Formats: sequence, C-alpha cells, structure tokens
Amino acid sequence: MKVTRTFQRKIGKRAIRHAVVEHPIHAEDVEMAAERRQMYFVAVELPQTDGHRILPQLGGGMYFVRDRSTHKLVPKDGEHFIEEMDSYLADKSWYYRTINDKKCKAGWRWKKTKGGGIQGCVVTAAPWWSATLYDAAQNGDEAKVKELSVELAHTCANVFAEQTNRMVLSVQVHYDTANLHLHIFSTRVGDDNKFIKGTNKRLGILGPWATGNLRLGEGGFIPLASANYRRAKFLMDREQATFGEPPLDIALARAFDLGCWAMFGTSPNLAKAMQIYRKGLTTGVLTRLLGVQSAVDKQVEIWSRFVQNGGNFNGGVTMGQILSTVGMS
Repeated sequence: MKVTRTFQRKIGKRAIRHAVVEHPIHAEDVEMAAERRQMYFVAVELPQTDGHRILPQLGGGMYFVRDRSTHKLVPKDGEHFIEEMDSYLADKSWYYRTINDKKCKAGWRWKKTKGGGIQGCVVTAAPWWSATLYDAAQNGDEAKVKELSVELAHTCANVFAEQTNRMVLSVQVHYDTANLHLHIFSTRVGDDNKFIKGTNKRLGILGPWATGNLRLGEGGFIPLASANYRRAKFLMDREQATFGEPPLDIALARAFDLGCWAMFGTSPNLAKAMQIYRKGLTTGVLTRLLGVQSAVDKQVEIWSRFVQNGGNFNGGVTMGQILSTVGMS
C-alpha cells in the first residue's frame, strides 16, 4: 500500500510579508486571488465569494516568532516579525552535509550546502467556530478571542513540533477572512545548521478536502454514510495505520477545535452558528446535487434517443452536411 507524504509550501521573502495582514503585499495577493476566484468554477457548483474583511475589534492578526535565546514563541508587531523572519530565512537557507574527503582523518568532512529553507502550512478554524469567535469579538469579547488566539498559536506549534520534530519559527493568527486561520512556518535546519534528526521534507497531510469532510462528519453536518465522509475516513485510517499516528493536519484541526471548545464551548452563539451553517450547507449541497442530477438526466435523454435511433440521431450533423460545409457536396 502506497501512501504519499506531502511537501509543504516553500517560504520566501514575499510569503513572509504576506503573513503580515497589514503589509501591502498581503493586499496585492488577496486582490489577485479574488480575480482568480471569479474566473474558474465548475458550472454545476456555486461560484465562490471573497470572504476577506477586517474587524476593527481584532485587527488583521497576531504574530509570534521563536526567540533565539529562550526558543519560545514571543509576540511581535508586523514590522519586527518581518525583520526576525528575514533573518531566519538567511540563516536557514543553507545547511551542513557530510562529504567523503580522504584528506581528512575521519575520511569525511562537513560542507556548507544551499538548501533547507523555511516551509509553511495553514490550520483553519471550522466555519461554525469562526462565526462564534467573530460574533464574540463584535459583542465586546475581543480580549477573550485574542487570549484564545495566543493559546491556539502555542498549542498548534507544540503539536506540529512534536509530530514532525521540526523547529517552529513562527505562527501567525489571521482574522482577515471568513474563517479564522493560522500559518505555521517551520524548518528542518537546526541552530547548528545541520538537519534536525528525525525530520523529513515530506509530512503526512491529508489536505483540506479530507480534513473538512472529516470535521463535517464528526460534527454531524453531513451523513457518516456519505461518499465524501467515507472516502476521507478511509484516507485518514490508511495514513494512521501506515505511520502510527493521525495525519498532521487532522491532529492540528482537532487541537484547534478542542481549544475553541475549552473557551467558547458554552457560548450560546455556538449553537446559533452551527444551526445557520448546517442549514446553509445542506441547502448548498442539495442545490449542487440537483444541478448535477438535471445535467445527467438531460444527457441520459440525449443518449437514449441516439441509441434508439441506431446511432443516427435526428438532429445531429450528417455526412452530407459536413461535405456541404467544406464545399465537397
């Protein structure tokens, strides 16, 4: 049984600046993404909408960077976050590897090599949690939402580090989209510029589709017998059986959700958010299924008539019409 381990997104200077919601590059990237979103979608699906906006109660986001002395995440403003991450980018863009060298007593030596670098991944709040947290912030509980954000940043960083052995360099909590989310920047290159033992370029990640469907099924939003949930569950079980632990993005999503439950699980706004989301989700899914069913029914009718007429479909293009078109009739 083959299981694919997933690469993370490579982080460069532009990605570092994108991580700061207030930076102009972030605004440029959002605008380009909105343009792409309006250009491509499957006809039987509902067009995607841009959920970017900033609540004045929360601002754009919160930024945490690994302190070089204590090795702990500390809060930074956007400007100092960029300075620190640019410095880390320079430090982690090379590593020492061993090469054979007969001139050396040991028969080998360390060689400075370009590579390593910084990689990033995203953890997104479930839609009902985002709605609950944003509603709380708009109704005077913004301090509690930010307190939760600090806890989530540290919890997710710890889960990520424990499961991958990688060094977490920074976490950014973003409030600028419909779904609250956080970015994790990490590296395989240690403080000695050698690869950290037990790390790998690839991680066991299922991806957003499977993670989303597992969350929906476990939350009671879609049937456990649905094809989407069953497929996502199969992929998760296969990954866990192969590597002995749940996929990284599932572990992060569950840690995120548990943190939200601990602080906002008794909020009356949660039940309201879940009810609204469930109604919108089921209506949307049904609309899409009906659209697909209508398209399939139409094709079945066309092909049935074609078969009944022995492949000589009345209304189709005949050879005579083709020859006439090219002037050969």
